[in-house]
Amino acid sequence: MPSTIIITSLTFLKRCTSKRSLARLLSTFLCSLAIVITPFSSLGGNAAFLVLALKELVFSVQENLAQQLESTVLNIMGALFGIGLSTLAKYIASLYEHDSINGRACCATFLIAISFFAGLIKSRLPRLQLSTRISCFVSVWLLTTNIGDPSRVLSDSGAFLWIALTAAIICLLSLMIVMLIIHWVPTNFEQEVASTFSLLHESTSLALRLSFSSNSEVASPSPNKREEYRTLHHDLLTRCIKLNESSSQAAFEIRIGRLSLRSIRPLVGIIEHLRRELAWGMSLTTQIDAHKSKSKSRISSPVISPPPTPSQNTLTHAIGPNALSLGYALTNSMKCIESTICLVFQRSSTSIPRPVVHKSERDESWITPQLAVIHEADERLVAARDAARELLRGIFEDFHMVERVAQNKIPAHKESYQGSVAIISLLQMAQEMRHALQIASNLVHLYKIRSRSLWNLNRGLKRSGHHFGHALKSAVGVALLTLPAFLPEDSSGRKWFNANRGQWATISYLWVLETNTGATWRTGYLRILGTIFGAVYAYITWAICRTNAYGLVILVTAADIPVTWLITRTTLGPLATPLSVAIPPIVFAQYTSGDTSISIIHLAILRALMISAGMLAALLVNSLVFPRHCRVLFLSDTSRALSLLSNLYLTLSHEMFHSKHAYPREERRKTPKLELEIRNALYRLSALIVIMKNELGLIPKPLRMYRRVVTVIQKILDLLTGLRKIRENIPRKEAVSNVFRERREFMSCVCITLFACQHAFRTREPLPQFLPSVRHAFDSLETHIYDSLLKAQAEDPHAMGMSLVYAFAEQEVMRNMVNALEELVELTGRLFGTSTWLQEATWTTTMEQSDSAHGWYSAFNWEV
Repeated sequence: MPSTIIITSLTFLKRCTSKRSLARLLSTFLCSLAIVITPFSSLGGNAAFLVLALKELVFSVQENLAQQLESTVLNIMGALFGIGLSTLAKYIASLYEHDSINGRACCATFLIAISFFAGLIKSRLPRLQLSTRISCFVSVWLLTTNIGDPSRVLSDSGAFLWIALTAAIICLLSLMIVMLIIHWVPTNFEQEVASTFSLLHESTSLALRLSFSSNSEVASPSPNKREEYRTLHHDLLTRCIKLNESSSQAAFEIRIGRLSLRSIRPLVGIIEHLRRELAWGMSLTTQIDAHKSKSKSRISSPVISPPPTPSQNTLTHAIGPNALSLGYALTNSMKCIESTICLVFQRSSTSIPRPVVHKSERDESWITPQLAVIHEADERLVAARDAARELLRGIFEDFHMVERVAQNKIPAHKESYQGSVAIISLLQMAQEMRHALQIASNLVHLYKIRSRSLWNLNRGLKRSGHHFGHALKSAVGVALLTLPAFLPEDSSGRKWFNANRGQWATISYLWVLETNTGATWRTGYLRILGTIFGAVYAYITWAICRTNAYGLVILVTAADIPVTWLITRTTLGPLATPLSVAIPPIVFAQYTSGDTSISIIHLAILRALMISAGMLAALLVNSLVFPRHCRVLFLSDTSRALSLLSNLYLTLSHEMFHSKHAYPREERRKTPKLELEIRNALYRLSALIVIMKNELGLIPKPLRMYRRVVTVIQKILDLLTGLRKIRENIPRKEAVSNVFRERREFMSCVCITLFACQHAFRTREPLPQFLPSVRHAFDSLETHIYDSLLKAQAEDPHAMGMSLVYAFAEQEVMRNMVNALEELVELTGRLFGTSTWLQEATWTTTMEQSDSAHGWYSAFNWEV
């Protein structure tokens, strides 16, 4: 029987497991071995089996050494904190008479206080979630057993200190052993940066082909090509978010090499900037059919665009080759940076062969050629950038704007506008890539002059808003579940708690209690199922092995094989973890206590009931006491994101009316801070949508529309980033001062629209039936800017130059922003409805006699 299990396990390991899985199995084996070696496990007392529980709940093997070190350091600190306070409480209680009310009240007060502050810290600092949980874990066990017994104060604390340190050290050693035996990259941060540049290369190449290629796809890219580009852009956004997470995780990385990961961290910001340039510069977006129909319904007479003028055709044909040349220089630079990262950190790439490096690392023959490649890429990029600038300057100095053919109608300069936006985004990307090439050159130089050394990077903690309600739920739940433990010794409640190990119900309560109801329900029902499966397997294991140490170690390790697969290969971690935790208390009950009279079937049922009772209590408390539903959090956070978006737009508009020298530096710093806050808010919104699937409720949750709302807000954020960079070079007099009234009108319409949507999400109330039309205000602004530019060009044909390119680009970006705002209003109206005071039939009759709705956007456009 054991040989068959071993053969099956080895076959499974060879085919299906990863390096992390091997480390997990090794840690389980070593922890089981530590429990059955009596001279060693005696240091943990009768609770030595908790080594396996802490191994799974707190110190579980992570993906890389950085994460494991973070888990070990933070969670040991949490364990020491809990053991220290619990020891102090038990010592104070031992000063009173045995089983006195004062001693029991002291321990109860300490336990409730620890639970409250642990819940508060868990809510404020999510990164310390496991640290707070292990503090509560050891506190629950220490403060509910042997209360007031002076002889057990230090012995109990020493036992739990042994349990925590043994679990932490074994998991860390298991990971390091596997890393020594099997080549395992300690962190993937540098490889993720390199692969992200590869993805940028692919996205930029496809955008260039669709935007400037000479074939027919430029005029109308196929839906498949658009979908491919949209997928690439979404993957790029996801990769940028993960890069920030990987950067924070690598803060605990201890590595031996010539370069630290800090040297490539500036590339993370450059990647985000490049992604935004692609988003607003070459988005390849067109108006939605619905938007087109709305625009047509708001305009009484169709616009008949004149045929393209010769200057427009010249612009289209002239920009294309130079834009392609600049784009190819950019993609070549991206490939150069990717290869540099792979070389200096000796990593493999999907598109670049892995460098051959001798063990002594004295093979530096690639350094000089790589520096030459970087220098050549930089020269090519500068040449392409300068050529594009000079060509644009020459073209737009000779660019002749034609008169408007009708009132409030301007000639169709769509190609000029879109080409201007695309070429400006490429110029901005060139500026970012030059900075990236400089970083790459510095990496090679640092690699050459530095020898191998030990790098230990500092860490930073991510802060979030505090939730005293969660802390209160944690403290109240612990107080109620542990109440029998603080009754007199001869009371039936105290005897029941000690006999049935009521600590498991309290620990399960703390582990299932999450900061929102959706996460609690998901972890709750999966943990209950996992507990039942674990209890069944534990009884079968005991029936086979009884107290045979070899059999116990083998079967407990074998049980970790499916558990490891569920944790590492699926999203069923909440089911697998309690399955693993439920096994040791049942399997090792007779072995550690030496009492063979214990009924294992009764014990298995009892443990399953206690753990399930704590989970059910967490579900009820989180659903009834201060509930924080994901849907409510999503709507309120969306309102906050829209408020930040409105503040960002106002800040950009404020900057536009002030010169750089007169505008304080502190005010200019607000813009990137607001952009970062909005990006973090969007990340939280995406996470809430995922958790919202598990939330129970009678109110429908239109998740698809919620996702579209997040996508639209992300789109508006990218467009505002583009506006910020474009407005630094627009002609101030012609495009700002001369059209101040129209810009003020447009700004008011944008702010009112954002405020209306923000109010609807915050209060869950319907939108007004009529809103000021952002498109009508933009059409008016575009017309007046065109007349102002035309007048300036008539006075001096060569006065505009490159500033005309930025003026056209600004109008194209604002047009895309108008489309996004209308889509946002449409989604908000569909989610919350409208407060209607005018019937549709009356509206239709009135519209037949009105002129373009006088600049008002009607709710009927999304109610059709």
